[in-house]
Amino acid sequence: MTCKLYQLIGIEGGRGSIEYGEILDDCDSKTISTLQAINYLSSHVASLCGEKLDMKEVINISLIIGDLAELGVATNKIARNIQLEKS
Repeated sequence: MTCKLYQLIGIEGGRGSIEYGEILDDCDSKTISTLQAINYLSSHVASLCGEKLDMKEVINISLIIGDLAELGVATNKIARNIQLEKS
């Protein structure tokens, strides 16, 4: 039975075995975790401003924040689509 977001990859025609409620919960928790990670990394960048800046580190963290933001948007969209399908 499919209950996690990552399990949706490669499923062909198995809609009956998909637990949409559990995937919705999984996407919601992943969205929250992603936003918490973004917050943590943003705080880290802010703390670097008080120190000597290593531009490589700042650029790396900003790229990670961008990737996490895209993941947050994706999991949020999946959760919303599942909610609409359930209605």
